Amino acid sequence: MSKSNILIILPFFTLGGAETQAFNLAKGLKIKGFNVTVIAFEEKNKKLILKLEEAGISWDVAKLDLSIVHSKSKFKFIELIKFIFYIRSFRHDYLFPFTYYPNIICSSIWRFTGAKNCYWNQRGMETIGINFIEKLAIWQKPKYISNSISGANFISNRHKIDQNKVQIISNGLNAKTPYLSQEDWRKKLNIQPDEKIVTQVANFYPEKNHLYLIQAWKLFTQKYFNYKLVLVGYAPNEIHLNKAKALVYDLGLNNVIFLNSENDISGLLSVANIGILVSSSEGCPNTILEYMHAKVPVIASDISPVKEVLGTNYPYLVDLNNTKDLKDKLDEMVNQTNFDDLFQSYDSILHTKYTNEKMIKAYLKLVSNEYN
Repeated sequence: MSKSNILIILPFFTLGGAETQAFNLAKGLKIKGFNVTVIAFEEKNKKLILKLEEAGISWDVAKLDLSIVHSKSKFKFIELIKFIFYIRSFRHDYLFPFTYYPNIICSSIWRFTGAKNCYWNQRGMETIGINFIEKLAIWQKPKYISNSISGANFISNRHKIDQNKVQIISNGLNAKTPYLSQEDWRKKLNIQPDEKIVTQVANFYPEKNHLYLIQAWKLFTQKYFNYKLVLVGYAPNEIHLNKAKALVYDLGLNNVIFLNSENDISGLLSVANIGILVSSSEGCPNTILEYMHAKVPVIASDISPVKEVLGTNYPYLVDLNNTKDLKDKLDEMVNQTNFDDLFQSYDSILHTKYTNEKMIKAYLKLVSNEYN
C-alpha cells in the first residue's frame, strides 16, 4: 500500500524553533517513505530551503498573501478559494500547519481540499483577537496538537474545546554535527583566548525581549569585562533588530555581536559558556533544548512553558520585570565552578521526553495504521 502524501505548512522558509521542528518532522516522515512537501507563504532568508534541498524534500511557495487575514475586503474569500485549489493540486492526505497564520488559514479551508485531516500545531501563545478566518477554522474542527501542556491549555481556552482533545507531542531534539570547529567559531566571532561567550539564539520578535536582555547586560558588564554577548536570529521585521542595535549603541556597549540566523547553531554552542532565553511567550522552547544538549548552562524566563522543560525549582529562572534579576543570575552562574549535576539533569530530561524518535513516532501514529 502506498504511503500518504503529507503537506507541512509554515509562515516562512527561515529557521526558527517551529521551522526546525517542522523540518525534523518532514525529514523523519520522508525516511519512513511518506511523500512530503513543505510549503511556506514567504521565502524570507531561505535558510530552510537549503536544508530541505539537502534532504531531498520538496518545497513550494504558497500563492497567498498573509495580509488577507486582517483585510476587511470581500476579495479575501476569492483568495481563500484560490488557495483551496492550490492546496488541492498537491493531492495530499494530511495537512500539518505550524504557527498561527498557517494554522488558521489551513484549518479554515481544509475540508474543501480533499484532505483526510488537518492537524493544528499550537506552538505559541497568540495575543491578538480571534478574527473571522480563525472563527472559520474553529467551525471546521481541525485536530489539535500542542508541543506543551501550556500550549494545550491556551488553545483549549481560546477555542473553547476540551483540553483532552489536544494531543501533546513534545519537541524532538535532533543532534547536529557542527560545521565549523571551535577554533573557527572563535575566529569568526573575534573572541580572544581570555574572553567568554553568552548567547541568546532567538529571532527578533518583541516577545523574545532582546531590549530587556541588553539592559541587563549593561549592568552585568560593569563588573565583568571579558564576556561577549552573541545575539543570533532572523528579523522578519527589521524594526525589532534595529531597536536592539540602537539600544546597544545608546548604552555604549562594544561587547555585543549580532549574527544572522545560522545553520550551525551547534557549532556556536560548542564555544558558548552560557545560553539565555528571556522570552515572554513560548510553546516548547526549542532553543533551551539545544542549549541543554550542548551542555551550555541555561538562564531562562520564569514562565510556565520554560518550567515545563527545566522544572519548577530550576535555580536560574529570571523575572522579566527586573533587569537586576537577570544580572544577578548571570553573576551567580559565572561564579559557579561545577555544572556536573545540572548537566546530568539536562541529559535525563532530554532522554526521557525530548527525543526526535519519540516525536516522529507520535506523528506517524496520526498518518499510518502501521504505527497504531
